[in-house]
Amino acid sequence: MVDNIKLGYQIELFLKFFRLNSVFLDSSMPVNTNKHNFNQFIRGVFNICIVLNKYNDNSPNFAAEAVEQTPIPVTIINFNIIDPELLESQCFNQNVKALYHFNSKEKKELFSRDYANIDSRIVFQEFIFNIDQMHHLRYRCEDIFHSIRDSDIKKLKAKKINQELLNSKNMQEYFQSHPDDKAKVVKAIQENSIKCIKPSATFLPNYLIHEDNKNNQIAQAIKTNYGSQKISKYKRRNVKGRMEKYLEGLEKNDGSHENVKF
Repeated sequence: MVDNIKLGYQIELFLKFFRLNSVFLDSSMPVNTNKHNFNQFIRGVFNICIVLNKYNDNSPNFAAEAVEQTPIPVTIINFNIIDPELLESQCFNQNVKALYHFNSKEKKELFSRDYANIDSRIVFQEFIFNIDQMHHLRYRCEDIFHSIRDSDIKKLKAKKINQELLNSKNMQEYFQSHPDDKAKVVKAIQENSIKCIKPSATFLPNYLIHEDNKNNQIAQAIKTNYGSQKISKYKRRNVKGRMEKYLEGLEKNDGSHENVKF
């Protein structure tokens, strides 16, 4: 869970760049849009769900509902959140596989004080790792994170709103009699899709790999995950986009456009 709307979108875009399927539930968006994305997360369409700590009065508490409705145990990561009541409910829920709290140094003392003696069964264990092992990726992660602009967030919000229109049951009858308007909504989804934050970031130079990790399995895993192989421009031309497939289906009028998901 996070406290800031902009930060939530930045995390979603950051994870998408690393091919981690995620969705952010924004309290300023229509409730039905959040419900649709939430249900997709429960069904397994998204692997990671980013939610706010606070919601509007007319909005469900998606964080609590996700834990209650998940078909498999979930891992919860809280960022800078101090809520003893929330901690107790998450600690003793059978649907929670693991629970982590990432707090700033300023909140660490407050966290320990407010969470002390809530329940004798709750045990805290500090997460310790060798920061030197992370330096090889720190620069790259910061580079990608800070390359996410406000315009990227606006595009992502516009895409979600148009997806809600496209998937709305109330709009299906209207779209059947107004296919041109449906095509405009689909086009808006396509135009607001984030293709890639920074193409150059798909390459990890050797000097960013920590010395202890060179010439071993970690270095090979980094190379594999970053996908150093480049797609030929000729191959790329033969791959049809979803928008192209959708418009072709409309032209054929054989119902194939209904199978194209945005």
